[in-house]
Amino acid sequence: MDVPQNVIIKWQFIWQKICDMAYSRKRISDKVLIEKFNYTELLNYMINSSNFEQITLDYIWKQVSSQKNSDGSYVEALIVPELKEIYVPRILFSTPGVFHWFKHSFPNCSISYWEDDM
Repeated sequence: MDVPQNVIIKWQFIWQKICDMAYSRKRISDKVLIEKFNYTELLNYMINSSNFEQITLDYIWKQVSSQKNSDGSYVEALIVPELKEIYVPRILFSTPGVFHWFKHSFPNCSISYWEDDM
């Protein structure tokens, strides 16, 4: 069972918004709070889907962070002190690379996970 395309589009849109803040200072907000829904379904995708990675922040972040400027240098992540709070599922958010980048780009942001409320 693969992750349906509409679910992929939804999560990639959310993660792209965060990357837009960090790499081009677009769509800056102080909170990114994703209401908890269908967590059991996400777990099922994680266990049974060959395309689960496509709904993770890591997937989108790797694409964005590999982009280059016109001079051939990599686009660097910026610091966005405005983002103060994020609430997301840990299974879609947390990897060592993402966590390190996130702390750099969003130093004032507290991270809360859906799983903490279960």
